Amino acid sequence: MFNQKKEISVIGQGFVGIPMSVLIANKTKYFVNGIDKKDKNGKFIKKNLDKGCLPFDSNDKELKEKFKNCINKNYKIFLDINKILKNYIYAYFDPTDGSYLPFYVGRGIENRAFSHLKGSHNSEVQKILEKLKELGLSPQIKIIVHGLTLQQAKVAETAAIALLGKDNLANLVKGSRSNFTNASPREIIDHYNAKEVVLKHRVIMIIRNPWNPDLPEYEHYDRTRSAWRLGSKKDLAQYAFLVHQGIVKRIYTVTAWYPDGSTFHSRNNPDPNNPYYVKDYGIRERFEFVGRLLDPEDKISKLYMGKSIKKYIRATGSPCHYSYNSKGNIYKFNKLGKVSNP
Repeated sequence: MFNQKKEISVIGQGFVGIPMSVLIANKTKYFVNGIDKKDKNGKFIKKNLDKGCLPFDSNDKELKEKFKNCINKNYKIFLDINKILKNYIYAYFDPTDGSYLPFYVGRGIENRAFSHLKGSHNSEVQKILEKLKELGLSPQIKIIVHGLTLQQAKVAETAAIALLGKDNLANLVKGSRSNFTNASPREIIDHYNAKEVVLKHRVIMIIRNPWNPDLPEYEHYDRTRSAWRLGSKKDLAQYAFLVHQGIVKRIYTVTAWYPDGSTFHSRNNPDPNNPYYVKDYGIRERFEFVGRLLDPEDKISKLYMGKSIKKYIRATGSPCHYSYNSKGNIYKFNKLGKVSNP
């Protein structure tokens, strides 16, 4: 996918590094990046190599011949490693964790991989770093892949987080290209073949990105019904849709709305086997609805399940959207696709 040439780096371009670089460049298909210090000696070496000259005297005719065959073709010297790194993917590992899996994955350029050590904006990462510091330890930092363009790095970061699972990492987001990851072939097919539908009922559409289809059904319900900052317009809703990427995934009836946390759900269920329990979960100035999941054979389900309702998703930044205006009238759209009765 990335269509990258194979590269190898040889650090140190002196009496050993240069012959090694020449050998690799002549005997393999690798492009050789010769790396040396950015000091007086390094600049002297680079100046000579860039001119196609060895920076030292040698009577080795074979070395001179093979050097001329590859220098500035598939062998080049760099004094700045950032030109080789370009965009890269890095990972932080906890040396006290026996899983050998990273606790954070990111992308960056130049010294980005070390930026968290100075103080991370990510509170979870900061906690782990402080714990390690108390033990007299530091995280292990690894460059997973480098030499990428920005777009390649965004894809690689998203793929790494999706593969490891965001819930297993301290990452706050799933990556720059994370709108639709960890989907089955069936989901991909259904997603892109979804037909657009015109809504004929008063519906509140609740966006769930990311969405994990493998969660238990009660968790889908709880994550859809709570907890939202909403006005009186919510009280007119007949149904609530769980929506992912503009596609209807679940349909619930809306029986009534209550203050957040005032009804029983996974966040306030103290069962020791409940992984979603939040201790001291308080009632906030938000709302949650109570209703039931519609059967797939229900006539409403047949109308809307698996259909695209993207045109009803307005660019407001809110996860909640409506199919009707404040008077309860179903939205109508003009030829330009804009709502004619806001």
